[in-house]
Amino acid sequence: MSVKRVIDILGSISGLLVLSPVLLTAMLLVKSDGGPIFFFQDRLGKDAKVFRIFKLRTMVSNAEAMLDAQGRPTGQRITRVGQVLRQTSIDELPQLLNILLGTMSIVGPRPILPKMYPHMSDHECNRFKVRPGVTGLAQVKGRNLLKWSRRFSYDVVYVRRQSFVLDLYILWLTLLVVVRRSGIAQEVNPGEVNDVSIRPAIRRPVS
Repeated sequence: MSVKRVIDILGSISGLLVLSPVLLTAMLLVKSDGGPIFFFQDRLGKDAKVFRIFKLRTMVSNAEAMLDAQGRPTGQRITRVGQVLRQTSIDELPQLLNILLGTMSIVGPRPILPKMYPHMSDHECNRFKVRPGVTGLAQVKGRNLLKWSRRFSYDVVYVRRQSFVLDLYILWLTLLVVVRRSGIAQEVNPGEVNDVSIRPAIRRPVS
């Protein structure tokens, strides 16, 4: 077992213990509108393998039905509680369980949707050489407001330069980003940031 994996396990257990009051309170608030508490979604992890990510639900239950043909929202999909959870990143706390399961790490490239994989270049796929993270270099360099190609560039830089010191640096910057609530997008038009999926598919989709 690598040193990073040991740190991930200890960090996730400590995080769950310390943040359990916050997580439980958030769960009760999410449940108050009658919908499910958690949101589960397939993402790509290490070696581009599919796994299920855990998050607190921040959208209305029928959010997927509120998109047009281009994937743009047609109405208010984020709940009032969800807006607060996103601004504070509390909706990401269940991913501490993903870390315990070994599908994620504390620091690494953010896991992406499988539908993006066919449009990625070989260079960009280097991001799959490590476990995805709850936070990462792209998260502290612009977060959701960056175009996907730019995020992938930061991901590859992380993979090539990864070290314990770099992880500490990213964690420090993550704290600043969360406190400042910077780079958060409630509802981003996919056409503004998703400059990857519009490319021609160059590889087989994953399932």
